[in-house]
Amino acid sequence: MCHDRHDQQVPATRKEKRLRGSKPSKAKQILFFRLSLHSVFFFKIKFPGCFRPSVSPGNPRQSRLAMASVQELVDSIIKEHPVAIFSKSYCPFCKMAKEAFQKINVNYYALELDKRDDGDAIQDVLGQLTGGRSVPRVFVHGTVIGGGTDVKKLQESGELSTLVQK
Repeated sequence: MCHDRHDQQVPATRKEKRLRGSKPSKAKQILFFRLSLHSVFFFKIKFPGCFRPSVSPGNPRQSRLAMASVQELVDSIIKEHPVAIFSKSYCPFCKMAKEAFQKINVNYYALELDKRDDGDAIQDVLGQLTGGRSVPRVFVHGTVIGGGTDVKKLQESGELSTLVQK
């Protein structure tokens, strides 16, 4: 008959005794640290846009003025072009969105944010305007229709042509 008594301690196994209160060796700590650094640097090289600050330091008045001019730039691009794509040249989803318009023979205006000094500020404005900073941000007749996969789905269903013709 087996009794489970809470007031009685069960003897620990040898492994549990050996590991109780132990710390990883210095070599393991160094290895973990080096692997962590390697991961950060790899990620930084692979995705450089993730590590740029979204807020510029300096005079807050200048920052507000700069944001106002960036806001005007974004607004004018959206108004002046029936199809406007805020993009980055290395982004596969941006390429997907552009190809969708090319397949239906529609001209578009693409602003490559990674080629501009104010690209992060433009993304901040797009974030305030649309609720997200990611690219691509695709506008058709002043209305945001989504990103690369959204545009591709619309193109495949035939709805993209309809949206552009309105």
